Amino acid sequence: MARSIVFLLAALTLLGGCNMVVTPTPMFDAGDAAEPDLRNGLWLADSADCKVDTRKPLLRWPDCADWMIYRDGELSFPDGGKASDDDGRVTALLASGTPRVWQLTVTDADGVQVNFYAGIEPVELDGRGRIIHYRYWPALCGPSQPGSTDGEETVSDLVTKAPFPGLTMEGGGCLPADEAALRYAVAASRALTEPLKDARWIRDAGR
Repeated sequence: MARSIVFLLAALTLLGGCNMVVTPTPMFDAGDAAEPDLRNGLWLADSADCKVDTRKPLLRWPDCADWMIYRDGELSFPDGGKASDDDGRVTALLASGTPRVWQLTVTDADGVQVNFYAGIEPVELDGRGRIIHYRYWPALCGPSQPGSTDGEETVSDLVTKAPFPGLTMEGGGCLPADEAALRYAVAASRALTEPLKDARWIRDAGR
């Protein structure tokens, strides 16, 4: 699952969920979804440090590649392309509004659910109006603190002391009071995560 979350929200694994908006139940349902949605298929995150020849089969992609398969509101992450079984699935709902809010619902083996959120900016659509290139960023609780003077960043350095309006800090993350608070956090987080990450549709899954 760690690899999948790295692709979705680059900061999530690195921060362990710290300083991120999380909810125990989804803020959005199917009625909040809106077009355009992502095109089904294989997606790859851009990385200047990882060169991938996407013409090659997945089995020959480098281990540094962060990729996923999107299919009708579900993300799956086969084991680095090296095995046929999925090592994790995430339900994804792309809500309407500006910016678009991506709700990512992770359910563990015990049925415990947690919902993370991200902002998405469509960059390119295909001929049928589906997203094939987008930029994304995590919904943060607020600006993180300056790093420690010894150069070693700790969890306490990452958790904000100035949460955005309508957010309540809980543990290392925060809970939004309502949808308006969540949307404000998503919009305000964009400036805190420059440069944004990009992801691109590569081809239909299974090819």
